[in-house]
Amino acid sequence: MTNKKVKNILSKISSFGIILLILVISLLIVLYARGYNLDLSNFSITSSGIIRINTTPNNSQVYLNNKYVGVSPLVLNSIDPGSYYIKILKNNYTEWNSLVTVKSGNITNVDSFLLPSQVDQSIVKTDGNIYKVIYNDNSNYIYIITDKSGVYKLYYINLSLITNGYSLNYVANLSKIINFSKGGNISIKSNTSLSDLILKYNNRYYIYNVLTNKLTLLSKLIYIYNLENINWTDSPNYIVIKDNNLLATLSLSTDQVYLLSYNSMNVVYRNINSSQIIFSSYSSTTGISDIFISNLDGTDKVLAYKIKGDVNNIFVNDQESYIAIGTTLRNNYLLSFNNNILSNEVPFANGNNIVSFNSQNNYILTEKNNTLYAYYVNNLSNITVIDNYNELSNIKLYSLGSYIFYQKKNIGSNTYSLYEQTIGGNSPVLISKDTVGNYYITIGGNYLFFNYYYNNNTYLYAVTLIKNNNIFPFSL
Repeated sequence: MTNKKVKNILSKISSFGIILLILVISLLIVLYARGYNLDLSNFSITSSGIIRINTTPNNSQVYLNNKYVGVSPLVLNSIDPGSYYIKILKNNYTEWNSLVTVKSGNITNVDSFLLPSQVDQSIVKTDGNIYKVIYNDNSNYIYIITDKSGVYKLYYINLSLITNGYSLNYVANLSKIINFSKGGNISIKSNTSLSDLILKYNNRYYIYNVLTNKLTLLSKLIYIYNLENINWTDSPNYIVIKDNNLLATLSLSTDQVYLLSYNSMNVVYRNINSSQIIFSSYSSTTGISDIFISNLDGTDKVLAYKIKGDVNNIFVNDQESYIAIGTTLRNNYLLSFNNNILSNEVPFANGNNIVSFNSQNNYILTEKNNTLYAYYVNNLSNITVIDNYNELSNIKLYSLGSYIFYQKKNIGSNTYSLYEQTIGGNSPVLISKDTVGNYYITIGGNYLFFNYYYNNNTYLYAVTLIKNNNIFPFSL
């Protein structure tokens, strides 16, 4: 073989090698762009993941495993599968951190809320120290009890006017009207007009009229001593009174009591609207629960349905088009509701406990074997939402969307971590890791309030759920 032929062969081999190398490099570039990495230690190609980080506020410093990687919002590409420690810092805000898991070929979303570390103490001024904050479940009010030299006064904040400022409104001197003293367990429930309050103090129930300064002990009107539950109906003029086997309503305008059910083994009720109530009456003889719909004054009471088993919960959505009923036999039913008629009984999620019904539309939450499920109302298909349900508390379903809020107690502390999770989403979003006590979502779902513990002080924070998740504090 001549030297010329050898050179031609070597030239062709070299050209082929170059082309092959170009193809390999191109392939690696394409694979890398699609999230694959070359592991040279064992010459293998692995699929990586992506971490997408959003923060409130933006322009926060982001650290991955304590290494600075940039400012938010930020997308980290080609991250090997595994667990990573995310830390987010910003001046004048408290540190946010979380452990996230990156899966092969997946995008891991990290949404963080940073709480201001400095609070303007002049935003809300009170006469005395804060003794207690009470979130009202029946209206758009938060109640605050102050203590000054043993004198306890009651204030409220109107959440529907929160954008106009954080002003406290004076209600009454509790020390005078019910001889309230420190250490007493008090609860407050108001109607939508704030003209009347239900006060429970030392296991006695009172009605207090804010406008007339009139205090009425309920036992003077109702001769029942084992009251289990007193609450407002959807009407500002009626309250509902319940013990285990009795259900009645009280008209505040006439002081008239209307008996709806008595001598039942168990009574469960739920408001339907401002004039009607739905309740169950269980008979141990027949094993059947009768489902009644009645006007609040007891008129036009209709036996609407019969269900096997003892009812333990009734849920009505705000649009008053569906009613979900759960029994102690763990048989659950979804019924259509129209013109006082319950129809189209659909059994669903048998063996589950109903936890919550979306107050406006889509989802019913249930629990079975320590796992939380969401059932879509239209076709009752289910989604696994949360495992380890028993470790969580105070689960609430956001009425305007498919969001769940819940708390988890921090180990060795009296504080809680507060999370938000999207139904069908991959991971929860930490809102606050040092939440104290309860939290409250306002009617309409515009705001979420929670107590936050920082530097031995407790502050009240509000998160706007609709307007870009902005956090604004006001001092207590």
